Amino acid sequence: MNGGRSDSGRPERGNFRSPAPSFDQNKVQLDAVNAKLDKILSILIPAPIVKKDSVEVKEVKPEKVKKVIKKTASIKKK
Repeated sequence: MNGGRSDSGRPERGNFRSPAPSFDQNKVQLDAVNAKLDKILSILIPAPIVKKDSVEVKEVKPEKVKKVIKKTASIKKK
């Protein structure tokens, strides 16, 4: 006959697809890749340098104010 060929004239295709990995396995692999990328980025991007200037703060004390009390002159009646 046709030597194992179909009548359509096309060569037969084998089933070359492997079963897809499960969702959990994909998530684990993606988390591992993300962790590695985060580590690489932390090495490549320098941390901001915080410069602290020492500033002396002088405490300002309010000046003492003397209270002035004016006495009204008493008027004596005669």
